This record gives sequence, structure tokens and C-alpha cells, in this order.
Amino acid sequence: MRSTFKLDNPDDMQATMTLTMSVKEWRQLRKQLSDSWPSCDFSRQIGDLVRAAEAHFYANDDARKALGGDDE
Repeated sequence: MRSTFKLDNPDDMQATMTLTMSVKEWRQLRKQLSDSWPSCDFSRQIGDLVRAAEAHFYANDDARKALGGDDE
């Protein structure tokens, strides 16, 4: 079998990047992004990530307190 791969415009290719940072670092990165596209979309997605992380943390914290865990 033979095949040929030809790419006319690399700007049209999809690319995936995985970033792992602390929530604090995500907040800092979000502050640096501009309000123009595509930064505004990336900023919104970071906001969604931060809100989800905080909701999970605070939900677990409330559940721990409801079960008689230590007050902080």
C-alpha cells in the first residue's frame, strides 16, 4: 500500500496542547489574556475551569463540614 500526505496550508490543521498548571497559575494566565479573539475564548474556558475547580473544592468542603469535619 502506498499513500501520499499533502498539506497545502498548515494554518488549517487542528492542533491539541495539554497544559497542567495549578489553579492559581490558570488565574494568572487568564489575567494576561486580551479581550480579542481567540484570547477571549481561551480566557472564558479558563474561567470555566477555575469555577469548576472551586465548585468541586467548596462542595467537598461543605460536605466535610456537614459531616462534622474540622472547622477552619
